[in-house]
Amino acid sequence: MNLVGDPKKLAKEIVDREYSNVTPVIDEAYKAAEKLLEDAYEKALRDALKRIDLEYQRMMERLSSKRSSLDLELKNKVAGTKSRFIDEVINKAMEELVAGKGEEWYERYLKRVIGTIAKEADSVNGKMILKTSRDDIERVKSLVKEMNLGNLIVSSDPIDIMGGVVAESEDGSLRLDYSLDLMVKLGESRIRSIASRVLFGE
Repeated sequence: MNLVGDPKKLAKEIVDREYSNVTPVIDEAYKAAEKLLEDAYEKALRDALKRIDLEYQRMMERLSSKRSSLDLELKNKVAGTKSRFIDEVINKAMEELVAGKGEEWYERYLKRVIGTIAKEADSVNGKMILKTSRDDIERVKSLVKEMNLGNLIVSSDPIDIMGGVVAESEDGSLRLDYSLDLMVKLGESRIRSIASRVLFGE
C-alpha cells in the first residue's frame, strides 16, 4: 500500500483535530471539578463556622455557669467572713456584759426582775423558785432577803446562764425567763444589724 502525503504532517493534523475536540470537554470537566471543589469548600466552611458558633455558645454557657458559681462562692465566703466578724463582736459584747455584772446597773436589773417575779407569784397565790448562775446565787438570796419577799425561794442549785434569773412555780406550771442569755438572744437580730452597719457600712 502506497501512503500519500507526509506521515508526520498527517499525524499532527489528526492530533490537532482531536485535541480541539477534546479541549472543550477537558475545560468543562475542569470547571465542573472546580465548581464541586468550591461548593465543597463553602459547605465545609459553613459546617466549620456552625461548629465554631455552637462550641462558642457552649463555651459561653460554661463560662456563664462558672462565673455564676464563682460569684455565689465569693458571696458565700464574704457573707461567712462578715458573719464571723459579727459573731466575734457579739461574743465580745457578751463577755463585756458578764464582766459588768459587778456594776450598779446589774444590781438594779436584778432588783427589778425579782420584784416583777414576786408580783407574779402573788397573782397565782403561790411561791416561785428562783434559779440563777453559780456566781449570782448569794447575791440573789441577799436581794430577796433585803426586799423581804417571802413568796420567793432561791435555789442553791446553779443553772448554766450568764446572769439574770429564771423563775418557776412550785408545781412547774409557770416559768419566767429573765436571764441575760434570753435578753441577748431576743436582741441578737438588732445587735447584728448594728454591728453590720458599723463594721461594713450596711
